[in-house]
Amino acid sequence: MNPMSHYKKNIMATYSAQVVSVICNFICSILAARMLGATGQGELALYVSFSALMILLLGLGLPSAIVYFLAGNKLAKGKVIPLVISLTLVLLTAFGLMYFLLRQTSILSIFLPDFIIHQNLWSVVLFVHLLLQMINQYLVGILQAENNFKQSGLITAAGSLLLLGLYTAYYVGLIPALWSPIYWILASLLLVAGVQYFIFMLLLYKHDKAYFQFIPFSLHEIKPIWVFASLAFMANVVQFLNYKMDLWLINFYHHNKEMIGVYSLAVGLAQLLWLLPNAVHSVLYTFTSGKYTMQEKTAKTAKTSAWLLLYALVAGVIGYILSIYLVPYLFGSAFQEVPSIIALLLLGIIPLSGALALSAYFAGIHKIHINLYGSCIGLMVSLLLNILLIPTYGIRGAAISSILSYVSTALYYYILFFKHQKVNR
Repeated sequence: MNPMSHYKKNIMATYSAQVVSVICNFICSILAARMLGATGQGELALYVSFSALMILLLGLGLPSAIVYFLAGNKLAKGKVIPLVISLTLVLLTAFGLMYFLLRQTSILSIFLPDFIIHQNLWSVVLFVHLLLQMINQYLVGILQAENNFKQSGLITAAGSLLLLGLYTAYYVGLIPALWSPIYWILASLLLVAGVQYFIFMLLLYKHDKAYFQFIPFSLHEIKPIWVFASLAFMANVVQFLNYKMDLWLINFYHHNKEMIGVYSLAVGLAQLLWLLPNAVHSVLYTFTSGKYTMQEKTAKTAKTSAWLLLYALVAGVIGYILSIYLVPYLFGSAFQEVPSIIALLLLGIIPLSGALALSAYFAGIHKIHINLYGSCIGLMVSLLLNILLIPTYGIRGAAISSILSYVSTALYYYILFFKHQKVNR
């Protein structure tokens, strides 16, 4: 198959699956907002953000490293699962000890709803959910390294459809209201992660049984993986804090779950613009990790970045106009401030959309340090402005901080890519 045709098919497969997932998740967000209200939406946002942070920290950058080394035939397939299992058990155990120590302090209340911290049942739910999510992210990486974007996307889309079904069943009263809505939503997230885990494992076994040979590995042998993973890990953590730090600072300064609910919904809706860029990022990363010439990689990246920037501009304007009319109607009057926050956030999200292609390029050519530096620039800008603006201006201050953070990161990527492009002409 022509590699360019294969590249386009992978993008379409990933994008199509993400379209289904985003539509389902969008409807889920409407149902959740109506079931929970702004305050409950704030609690859910804290739980989801904390889970995402822990998955990132406990992953140590290995999911992206696995894609890189498997795509380049630099890692034996039989060594992947033993490595993943060993790392997951050790790190999750360490996290468990730290979590139960921090339960005795007030630190966790910045990051999690109180009922998670103080009820053992929901602490256990959190741990099992983290375990499943950790393993699933590795399995997704393996399938993408094998260029099975279609199957990986189908599983993700199926999970979103299942989640929508669970939300809808509770909302229309098909499920007895024995639990409060927030409990049902968290249980649904756990169930979906479990179903996806079993499907991923069955699919991987069917695709290539070599992954289940369980070949022992040595620390010396996987040293290059750790080096690559550490850089990817630092870049991803810094970038994640860029996106989520403002949520926790709002909670720290204002202790207002309703405010968090409004802001998290605005961020979630604005970041729907990253649906296509994220799909392209995954495929372009695999492409630039492969055995193509630097000229092919830079040309493909430049064209993709320009296309994504144009898409983001058009889609962003249309999305904002729609939000003015649809958000109050769909989500309720408690979220009427959301469209104005979306308008602010888009000023940063649009330029960063084009730069996401550049991020995939730098990671794919093993220059992940560039992504790290760009993320650090954005984080420093975001941290400084959040501390200055959030205490006085609340969620609008957080939105302004995000704009300047995203723009500074995007500019850095563009400058470095143009320099790199000249060298490879």
